[in-house]
Amino acid sequence: MTELRLADRIFVAGAGRSGLVLKTAALRLMHLGLTVQVVGETTAPAIRAGADVAVVGGSIYSADNPALAAKELRAAIITRPSQE
Repeated sequence: MTELRLADRIFVAGAGRSGLVLKTAALRLMHLGLTVQVVGETTAPAIRAGADVAVVGGSIYSADNPALAAKELRAAIITRPSQE
């Protein structure tokens, strides 16, 4: 996907099984040489507008929803609605 290749950093976030799958995808993307962060990890930096992309999956309902934070910063968001 073009957004992933062009992003300075890729942030992944998900709840439950979706979160586990996205963490696995983050490792694979890192192996491809991309810079990837998992939202919620203690070492994850803040997402930057116009430079980073957020990949969000599953049902995430909380005050600190990563998709909402990314949207407010005008970062690109890649997501697929939950099938639940």
